[in-house]
Amino acid sequence: MVQGTVWVDNVIASQLVTYDFSRVLLRMSRKRLIENALERVLPSKLRSKFDHIEDIWNLKEGGVFLHFTYHGDSAKEAARIIEQHVEDQKLRSYYNLRPIRAFQVKGKPFIEDLLGRRPTPELSVEFDGPDVSTEVLYRLFRVYGQILDIRRNPPVKDVRNSVRIQYRSVRGATAAKNCLYSKQVDNTRLVINYISSQRWQRTWAWATAHPRIMIPLLLGLIGLLSYTIFDPLRELLIQAKLTDAFSFQFVRRGLNRWISKYGDVANLMSPLGRASHSNAAHDDDSHSWDERVKGERQLEVFLKEIPDNCILVHGPKGSGKEQVVSKVLRKHKNKLVIHCDELADASDHLLLERFASQIGYFPVFAWLVAVSGMIDTTVTAATGAKAGLGTSAQLQIQNMLDTLTIVLGEVTARERQHAEANALLRHEEEDEPASGDQEPRFDVQYPVIVIDGFMSKEYGKQTYIYDALARWGATVSELGLAHVIFVSDNPASSKTLANKMGNRPLDIIRLDDASHDSALKFVRNRLTESHGAYTATELSEAVAGLGGRPTDLEQFVQKVQAGYAPMEALQELVRKAESELWKVGLANDALKEYGWDAIHFWRVIQLLQSASDPKQGIPYAKVRYDPVFNGDDAPLRAMERQSLISIALRDGRPAWILPGRPIHSGASANLLRDELLSAHMGVLTAKKLIKDQEAKIVKYEQELQVLTSILSGGGGGDAGKHLLGYGGRADLALRIEHLCSLLGKSSQKAAELTTQLTTFKAALK
Repeated sequence: MVQGTVWVDNVIASQLVTYDFSRVLLRMSRKRLIENALERVLPSKLRSKFDHIEDIWNLKEGGVFLHFTYHGDSAKEAARIIEQHVEDQKLRSYYNLRPIRAFQVKGKPFIEDLLGRRPTPELSVEFDGPDVSTEVLYRLFRVYGQILDIRRNPPVKDVRNSVRIQYRSVRGATAAKNCLYSKQVDNTRLVINYISSQRWQRTWAWATAHPRIMIPLLLGLIGLLSYTIFDPLRELLIQAKLTDAFSFQFVRRGLNRWISKYGDVANLMSPLGRASHSNAAHDDDSHSWDERVKGERQLEVFLKEIPDNCILVHGPKGSGKEQVVSKVLRKHKNKLVIHCDELADASDHLLLERFASQIGYFPVFAWLVAVSGMIDTTVTAATGAKAGLGTSAQLQIQNMLDTLTIVLGEVTARERQHAEANALLRHEEEDEPASGDQEPRFDVQYPVIVIDGFMSKEYGKQTYIYDALARWGATVSELGLAHVIFVSDNPASSKTLANKMGNRPLDIIRLDDASHDSALKFVRNRLTESHGAYTATELSEAVAGLGGRPTDLEQFVQKVQAGYAPMEALQELVRKAESELWKVGLANDALKEYGWDAIHFWRVIQLLQSASDPKQGIPYAKVRYDPVFNGDDAPLRAMERQSLISIALRDGRPAWILPGRPIHSGASANLLRDELLSAHMGVLTAKKLIKDQEAKIVKYEQELQVLTSILSGGGGGDAGKHLLGYGGRADLALRIEHLCSLLGKSSQKAAELTTQLTTFKAALK
């Protein structure tokens, strides 16, 4: 009777990674796996000669040690019987269908579960004693698998000599380690351990050493993944955002279609439909007036046409542009809104994230902008040549817009198919079908893209977004994929869009302030439930002072509903507007960057208040050629962009200058009544005009000095004598007389301005 141990491998998979959660499940089924292994490995006809003593499970290396007692001559004979049985039966593992092998354990196995040591194809064999020859090692280790190489390590002082044996597979290395560990070869004990694989380290070293090869490969891989995986996902999510596929509105539209299909009985059972209709009716009654209704109808007409031109909804701040667009598109099923105000001042990272969120683009890799820039810099530093691999926020924005264009094409094509199918169905159901040569008419509801706040922040950090959206909108409308609506309060927006449209016209809808009657009607409708004590005359006078700007009317209504008398509410809003004019037009430190200074705006206020009716405005030329502006209209354009003034056109040309908001008229009058402010601005204006006159005086004096020197010198040389010889003296005299006249006028103006300056300074004391 002898005892022995057999190593059975490939019962389960070897643990090749540090954390393998499948080991938890294997531990739970350990008993069943061992019983199954014993049942398959031990020959049935020889089981009477074997007594199973113990089994030791080696989860990390995928096998089990079977300790047994054999009623025979030697353990080697028992192991040979088991090995032969396993080979004859061609036993295979359940998890990978590869053969199971059994080997006699010839040493003393070292079983450990150290996380840092994982099975690898390469072994380190240390000699605890004299060295063992390569031939002997080959005969010992070849039994367990095909060997790729046996290399001896250089000898190191005070360190045991060793060799490296590299197997073709991990199974050969695990079998050799478990069967030969601590085996005595002559007088030498073999100490066997795994050598950590350096494959990833070598790969990383090679990759970092060859950036010109790896970086294009990496970018190509990213592009391939983006094309095959990310782009279809992005198109799906953009389409869901466009159609509201994941929202309650999508479900409600489905219910409404079902209700319309099955008639009034179902409509009686739909509180949702009744509520939506009642809310819509209330909204129509309380938020519309003649001027706004005209804009709404015009926009509805444009949206019923085939997309060909971009649509610009233009008007000053607070004119209700967003409300008009929102109301018209309330029942439109395929729409998308891009808010430029959230993008213009954002950093590159936030710009990409916010824009992607607005259109439903996911996933977005905003970090690629910074990473690609660093890679490009690194490659340039390492190779001395620019790699040209850097990406930019502009490029990613364009990629997002291209993806959105693809989605719009798909949605539009689907809508056309549905419209054609419905038109054919209606055509077939008609009692009196049309003549054979008449095709059924069908209407397509094209997607609508709203670009809100277009060019509202001209001086932001990301103003290129306006140019990108304008070019994209012109392309989309030209292709007939969608209606693109630009909502802007910037007067220059029409010119920018017209340049992008080429030869195609731009459909413009301008929203102006409400008339007095419309504004008064709006206020009365909103105040029907208010119990304030005021007369109709008081309300009419307050609305007249307020003007027809929708935002001002809303604030007025809120204050009256809160308990203010109409005139008190008006004065409160006038004081607020006065503060805004002071901060934006007079006290802003960045006025020079905007294109005007406080003196320009103060002069506009003075000229407007000098008119018989400031709300009706003053001639544009009168302001432009005022001494403060001296023919330069750039400050006027800049003030218009900031909504401080409004420029009315006649025949497409600037004709009148009006207050930016009607309420600004009262606010400007209050500013002029401030004596200290008027004196301060008078000092600044007088100094500027005096400086201008003094510059003219210096210029005139210099020219006079040159001319008088010519006359007094008899012509100042041959050229001068020649000039004077043909009546030049008389011409010079006329020029000198004219310059003296101009000099006198400038001197007189400078003296008058100096007197005014003294008066203004005295008022400040």
